[in-house]
Amino acid sequence: MLVLRWRVPDPPIVTRWRGPAGMLDALRRDPLAPLAGIVGPPGLAAGKTEIEAAEAIAAGQAVRVNPAGRLVLAQADSLAHARQVALAATGAAIGFAATIQADFVTLADWSAATGAPELVPGAEYFLSSAAVGQLVTTPPLTGVVLVIGTALNTTTMAVNPGPPILL
Repeated sequence: MLVLRWRVPDPPIVTRWRGPAGMLDALRRDPLAPLAGIVGPPGLAAGKTEIEAAEAIAAGQAVRVNPAGRLVLAQADSLAHARQVALAATGAAIGFAATIQADFVTLADWSAATGAPELVPGAEYFLSSAAVGQLVTTPPLTGVVLVIGTALNTTTMAVNPGPPILL
């Protein structure tokens, strides 16, 4: 006779890198609670979903969903343009689906989003108030300050948007 026993997994540890020193804050999640971030259709990894683009989007750029339910580039020039921001894991032309990511994004070239091919490890990236979809390492002086995430290395960003702070 075969007896199977189900074991409840240990709760996952969600990490968030904070501060210029790269200190690690560990946040525990309830394993029975819904996943943090965006859960997409079957076939996509947790934290990813596909949404139709209303404008041309490049991989790595900051995006948000407009009132029509389509992806547009985010910008920290106003609170309305800096809400519910994620990063595009893939690029898309107008009318095609882009994959957005709400946990980690790894790209070989970050030039379209940061202006440089590599990320600065340990640096926090903010949504730019000067250019749509762009990420910067210094917080904007006008508009909205919104932390998007922290570079874990030269190719991977831990996406963990903070609350928008209106200036």
